[in-house]
Amino acid sequence: MVEAAVPAGTATAAAPAAASAKAEKAAKAASAADARAAKKELQRIERQLEKIAGRESTLHDHIAQNATDFAKVAKLDAELRELAAEREDLETRWLELADDA
Repeated sequence: MVEAAVPAGTATAAAPAAASAKAEKAAKAASAADARAAKKELQRIERQLEKIAGRESTLHDHIAQNATDFAKVAKLDAELRELAAEREDLETRWLELADDA
């Protein structure tokens, strides 16, 4: 019987290299999926920001039209502040996602 001479450590080095290549490929696939998900969420946030900007503009118009009605202006101002807080949260999230995408 003839046995082939195999350098020590060759068989054991090939297995981790193959596993490493598979892990790298899986990481790239996961990374691509994460990037796609981030882009989708960025688009969703941008649409929400556009809606908020439109609503803020409408509220500013209503405030100007009701400048003499303090109660109405106070209510509209409260809505405007809520929108501003929501916009700020969305912008922060957008910045976080923009780094990932």
